[in-house]
Amino acid sequence: MVKEWLRMWRARNWMRRNRGFLPSWHAYVGFKLGLFEQFKDGATVAEVVSRSGYDASLLDSWLDVGLNIGHLKRLASGAVRSNAAMCRDFSRQSESAIGELLVEMMELHIPSLLAYPHLMNGGARRTFDGQQFATTVASTSAMIEEAAFPVLQKWMKRWQSHAVLDIGCGYAGYLLRLARQNRSLILYGIEKERELLEKAKQAIASERADSIHLLEGDFLGAGVRALGDHQQRFDLVMMNNILYYFAPEHRATLMQRAVEFLQPGGTMAMISPIRTEQAGTSGPFSAAFNSFMRAHENLFDLPSIAEMKALGQQSGLELTTSQVIIREGNWYFCGFRKV
Repeated sequence: MVKEWLRMWRARNWMRRNRGFLPSWHAYVGFKLGLFEQFKDGATVAEVVSRSGYDASLLDSWLDVGLNIGHLKRLASGAVRSNAAMCRDFSRQSESAIGELLVEMMELHIPSLLAYPHLMNGGARRTFDGQQFATTVASTSAMIEEAAFPVLQKWMKRWQSHAVLDIGCGYAGYLLRLARQNRSLILYGIEKERELLEKAKQAIASERADSIHLLEGDFLGAGVRALGDHQQRFDLVMMNNILYYFAPEHRATLMQRAVEFLQPGGTMAMISPIRTEQAGTSGPFSAAFNSFMRAHENLFDLPSIAEMKALGQQSGLELTTSQVIIREGNWYFCGFRKV
């Protein structure tokens, strides 16, 4: 009898520990289907179904969860209204939405981690489709950009950087921020995903940021050839959130090629999640992120600080700064100087 009671107690504990998954699931569904926007001003299930064509039974279940966890509120009229914070964070109409973070977690990270029993039994590793998830990854990277940009500014001021190259520039977020601060800067970006490149060009055109020059291609292929045609040398080269796309044995080649475009005494800035085995708040995030990488045949281990230092030495760079910018995920700003 005691044994069965203890078993039930342990099971209930695990259920309580995983209760935190429900808000993420609910917010993810709401963001993907635009449901928080649908219920923004108060609506009934029937009204939303008539507008959207969604399944009434499943929508009712989603509402039930939302009411229980506080994402939604039942009005005196019987209609349901979205919490204002949920509309802000998980509506595509919101300029400050963070929903892509949950898309990345639900559609990329969790399925990859759930595949581990299959993978550990000899199953084929997954293939990361960079084109399919380019927008999601770029959007989550833009959130990191908010925390990283002030650190980057201080770095540029310290070394008086004027000409900047961003390898894997995505939406060109860093370049646009720099152009707003100083229109006299010489700014170049390389991006291989055409969809991201087109959106970056649109953003640059809308802001009339003529100092930004964008090139299409992989930095080790067409991109570097296009850059060579410009015969431009830079005070600063940035490579953010890209090291895990390169096998460890190829990372030195990447950095050495980038160094070729640096002026004497120039610097390199890299923002990347860092692998750590230390206990603490950042350790689990870093370990889980690395586990996601290892589930794919075309993604690779996160670098450690020791590897960053060694890569720098192989490429004629000295790692002078390594600073945590976001503890959740163990995101670092690493600054190198050409020696």
